[in-house]
Amino acid sequence: MSDTGDTAGAVGTTDTAGAVDTADAADDSAASASPATTDDATSLRTLHAIAIATIATVLGVAALFFIQRRAPDWDPQYARDIVERTMRFGGSYYENSVHNKGPLEPGLYHLAAMVTSFDSFWFAISAMVIGGSLLIGFACRRVVMLFDGEAWLGWAAVAIGFIHLAVRADYAGVLYSRNMTTTLLCAAFLLLTGPGAERGSTRRKAACLVGGGVCLGLAVQTLQPTLLSAMVIVAIGLFVVGRTQLVVARREVPARALLAGAMLLSFLSAPVWYLLRGSWGPFWDGWWVYGRYMSSALGRGVTEQMGLGWHQFYVYSQTHAPAHLCVVGFVMLGAARWPQLGRAQRRLQVLLPLWWLAGWGEVILTQRYSSHYFVVTTVPLMLLCAGLAAHVVAMLRAGGASVADRHLVPYLLVLMSLVWTGFGPLRSGVEAASSFQGVHHMAMQREQGRDGTARGVQAVLDLVSRPDDPMLTWTNYPWPFLDFRRVSATRFIWKSFLMGEIYLGPTSPEYVLPGSWELWADDVRATRPRTFLTDATFPIPPETPAAAMLETDFEPMFTTPTLSLALRNDVADELRDRSGDQPMSFSPEGGWSVAGTTVRYAGAADGASALALGDLRCRRVDAVLASGTGLSFHFANAAGVTENLELALVDERAVARSSNVTFTDFEAPLGGSRTVSLVVGRTVAALLVDDKVVAAVNLLSSTRVSLTSSGESLTLEQVGAGATPGGGEC
Repeated sequence: MSDTGDTAGAVGTTDTAGAVDTADAADDSAASASPATTDDATSLRTLHAIAIATIATVLGVAALFFIQRRAPDWDPQYARDIVERTMRFGGSYYENSVHNKGPLEPGLYHLAAMVTSFDSFWFAISAMVIGGSLLIGFACRRVVMLFDGEAWLGWAAVAIGFIHLAVRADYAGVLYSRNMTTTLLCAAFLLLTGPGAERGSTRRKAACLVGGGVCLGLAVQTLQPTLLSAMVIVAIGLFVVGRTQLVVARREVPARALLAGAMLLSFLSAPVWYLLRGSWGPFWDGWWVYGRYMSSALGRGVTEQMGLGWHQFYVYSQTHAPAHLCVVGFVMLGAARWPQLGRAQRRLQVLLPLWWLAGWGEVILTQRYSSHYFVVTTVPLMLLCAGLAAHVVAMLRAGGASVADRHLVPYLLVLMSLVWTGFGPLRSGVEAASSFQGVHHMAMQREQGRDGTARGVQAVLDLVSRPDDPMLTWTNYPWPFLDFRRVSATRFIWKSFLMGEIYLGPTSPEYVLPGSWELWADDVRATRPRTFLTDATFPIPPETPAAAMLETDFEPMFTTPTLSLALRNDVADELRDRSGDQPMSFSPEGGWSVAGTTVRYAGAADGASALALGDLRCRRVDAVLASGTGLSFHFANAAGVTENLELALVDERAVARSSNVTFTDFEAPLGGSRTVSLVVGRTVAALLVDDKVVAAVNLLSSTRVSLTSSGESLTLEQVGAGATPGGGEC
């Protein structure tokens, strides 16, 4: 006993003395530390803070401007078309389109439209992409920390994940539905693996479980195959909460039931909502029936799907070998460190590869292998890479190996990521940001860069209709509505829905939703579109109701090799109506003379041939070309801010041009009546020959017009002026 007691006392004495000695040594060390050493440490921290803030700012600004150029891809533009039509006519997204995904996608685009202007819309989408990329980057950081990784490695994972998803890959920089579902899965992962779900207060645990369940339910609601990946996240959450009982509204509720209930209610929210509001039919037809068409149309059985999936996996592995080696490395190093891993880490070691495999299962079920679909496999792959990095660093430290200075390594990793990505996107974003002079200036530059055909079509559209008016089309492109700032006259924004054309699949009438043509006709009657735009790339089949309507209710008014614009019969009559014309007064000079309603040019000694017509804003000039074939209408820009514009008839060709470039140059043979009309709006003008538009321009800087002759003589009879038809910008 005495020996034991003595030993205990001796140990206690030794510990106390050691503590005192250690404290004294620390005090001596602190006392001996020079002010210069402390200042150096502070300066180093300040330098790191400045460097991190600078890198984050440059990456953020560059990504914002790069993504706003990249974001208007096919599906994003279609989603915006749906939103623009819904905002114009009301109703649900599924009553304004054929949409085979959940309402989250158009909902986010609707939010972007509500908080921005028409021209700044894609900046809001860019901000959403940046937010989603950062969230996934933080999910990578969470994996590093769950495997007891270093903090600097976690922050490097955030930066690298952001770079990859914001500017690097084919699926980067866009807000596709699969980018949304992977972000929701990562949000659920963060909520269900965070300290709040494991050891927070009852309220905090409940919030994390409900939030995680809502994210998972919305992900599956958006794309049903996401259920495979969602089940992996559910398993992670169930392991975290275990058999915990939470007191909610004075009742004990199993934490697992709270998670499952939140997920189920979130998933059912859209079907229940559309059922209660009375638009179940359109919702079900798009979300489920057309979604089933997208799958069944490919005609593959389960065995064929799996065979094709294995082939695609093999091909993908050949082109992405380093990424898949990371999967092997994660599994092998995890197995090597298995004895050192805790129970939660072991579960994560197993479930992360299952998430990656579930992503591949989702791709195989959809049977589409375009590059942007692979974001569902890449995100869990990024988490695996983060876990692999944590394993490597842990094993190096456990083996006594020296890891490079922790302040330098994150910068090197980010630099390597940028080198791998290529500096093109970053440079493009920085250049766009440095030249940015405002949204309006950016929109004007975009307008001035449009091709001549688009300028001409825009001019005629603006003469007879207004922005956000319905426009009937026959196209498989989503951009005509946004380019010309019109909305689809029918819910069938793409003609593929009316022809049974399945993306990457066959075409058959059996893939047309029942009653589609009747709904198309109902929409046309309800919206009464004034214009019908057709694309030469997509000729209208002659046996369709669309062809019959174009033949009977519309008149082709402006025809180009690529786009043709027809006007509703009454609108076409208004555009060529000359019944209200009144005589014009002129101050002729040079070689011009006026007699009643006849204007002649017989040449001028000094070569001048300009006849001022005055300010023709919202006015028209009509005449009969009695002799001569060369005349030009000039829109002068006295301020010299933009180029002078011109509409001309030269040797039976109609030309729209500026001082430096010809926009359009089409054949315009003069018929028997030889009528010529110039119709001017506020910012547009169109030249008609024999009641058809042959040339048009938009973005006029001035509506003061002068007439010149390009020949030696010119005679115009029955010259008169009237008002531009209503319904357009006048």
